[in-house]
Amino acid sequence: MEARGTYQFPFSKYPAVRIALLLIAGILLYHFINPTLLLITGSISFLFVAFIATEWRNSKRISVILPSISALLFMLIIISFGAFRLGIQQKIGPAETVQLIEVMPWEEIEITGAIQSISTTSTGKTRWDVNISKTSFGQILSTQKYKARILAEDERDLATLGDEVFLSGTIIPISGKRNPEDFDYKQYLKSQNIHAQIRLDSLHQITSNNRIFEWVWWREKALGLVDQNFNEKTAPIAKALLVGYKQELDTESKTAFARAGLSHIMAVSGLHVGFIVAPFWVIIPWFWTKKYGSHIGFGLLLLLLLCYSGVTGFSPSVMRASVMAGFLSYGKLFHKINDSINLTAAAAIVLLLINPADLFDIGFQLSFSAVFIILLILPVIQNLLPYWIRVRWYGKPLMVVIVSLVVQFGLYPLQVYYFGEISLISPLANALFVPFLG
Repeated sequence: MEARGTYQFPFSKYPAVRIALLLIAGILLYHFINPTLLLITGSISFLFVAFIATEWRNSKRISVILPSISALLFMLIIISFGAFRLGIQQKIGPAETVQLIEVMPWEEIEITGAIQSISTTSTGKTRWDVNISKTSFGQILSTQKYKARILAEDERDLATLGDEVFLSGTIIPISGKRNPEDFDYKQYLKSQNIHAQIRLDSLHQITSNNRIFEWVWWREKALGLVDQNFNEKTAPIAKALLVGYKQELDTESKTAFARAGLSHIMAVSGLHVGFIVAPFWVIIPWFWTKKYGSHIGFGLLLLLLLCYSGVTGFSPSVMRASVMAGFLSYGKLFHKINDSINLTAAAAIVLLLINPADLFDIGFQLSFSAVFIILLILPVIQNLLPYWIRVRWYGKPLMVVIVSLVVQFGLYPLQVYYFGEISLISPLANALFVPFLG
């Protein structure tokens, strides 16, 4: 009998996975090598012309080697495009203003911008994350847009989300990593697209946000509804669980969630999107009975997902879940074949095309890693469990507990890399808590 070969992932069955990996390879190529955009543009042009020529030649005569060359050129085009996309994003960023701020520590500036987030430090001080629209360095005025963290100290009750502020402040240098074991605060802020840190010296003007066409206005209204329906003690936790707004959680609560390995439940993701989409799926058969019902239903679902993503701040986890929900619903409404692994990879492609820098965001990495661990490991576990266990009433709850354990162990490498520590109790805590989270 012939010996069984080693397992190989069936890439031919999952074209979206191949494209996603090639796109990621291109993004990493630009991140580590940093080639010029001119070189990347020239490479894409050459590869595209060569690909078209090879395809044309292949259509004229049968060849064994030409299809392989064509496939290789196609893969190189995707890799080059990934590098090109990240390069374009970095070039159009607020480079000049940010560089000017970095070389002017402890200098006074004036800024105008809209508050996107309000939180407190471990010492109870207030800080705002502000989308800056105008920056004044003495006689120099810059209108380049960027995001800055404002150390507002004791100005907690003066502003709300979405308010536009005009203030004077002092540039505070952002400390980087001083030794290999330190938390890299500068890199963390950069991953959140925060490029500057400013201490508030004088608040000149606050303009209330009345623009209903901005997502931050709707988010403020959603948070207000939570305040109305929960008491002062439980409202911060409810905001974290429902819309992913963790800024009001006190340090003690954050530490407790982190040490229990339950911080991820405050990241709005597939479970939350599932609750939003579930009522819609119940009425899908009704859309089938109407002319253009599938098109109308799909449009309504996309609007629903867009609104929820906007209210929750367009985090990578909710974007991933929303894109996947959109793909799944499209397949259901239009009777298309769905494959979860392909859909997850397709969601990654969409998000990376929108913002390739998401690849380096810990939320993006944890979110997709968790989903792929579930999709790849779940079938194996199901086959290993005896049939008589799977058909019993406790079969599905047991699977939920096992999957929770596997995901936690699978995410340990990322947790060690980013945080330098892991929670030993997290697999048990998740196995007990996650099944009841709904």
